[in-house]
Amino acid sequence: MSQFKNQSVYIKSALCTLTLGFVTHLVSLASPYWLLTGSGAHLGLWLNCVDTSCQSMAASPVSEWIRSCQVLDVMSIVTSLASLTVMLVTAFTHNYKQQQRKARHIFIIVLSFISAVFLQIAIAVAFRANFPFGVASLSWSVPVGIIAVVFYGITGIVMIIDLLRLIFYGDTQRTHVKQSGNIG
Repeated sequence: MSQFKNQSVYIKSALCTLTLGFVTHLVSLASPYWLLTGSGAHLGLWLNCVDTSCQSMAASPVSEWIRSCQVLDVMSIVTSLASLTVMLVTAFTHNYKQQQRKARHIFIIVLSFISAVFLQIAIAVAFRANFPFGVASLSWSVPVGIIAVVFYGITGIVMIIDLLRLIFYGDTQRTHVKQSGNIG
């Protein structure tokens, strides 16, 4: 835990935004409230619910756009989980080489933006498949997914800022910690 205290404010804020993005993304992925139909049914990526009964979509044939959304959303979850794992390793371990830190930053940046792109495409596919025909209306899960896209984008931007700080200024906080240790 002491290593986390020595991390830059950018790493700490990126960890927070990435965690918030991952949690909101999981809520969006798992909920059966992507679309509302005129008959009162609500549809998610995995469940089709009418009144109080829900039916899994795994057993029945579903539209191509739902399968596309499922695949893209799962790919987004996998890439964001990989990004979160590398972020946790970066935040809670000591890095001796600046080059290793840069590589981790680039990995987190790329995966955060890929997660955002996959999720945004999944949302766009669902939107495009349903709204030109007036078949259904959006429910609360889609805006939650859009919030996750924003969190992933903010994570990537904050990590770019920290990478630039690391490139141009080096690891100034580690130098500060070494100097304060020599004083006492």
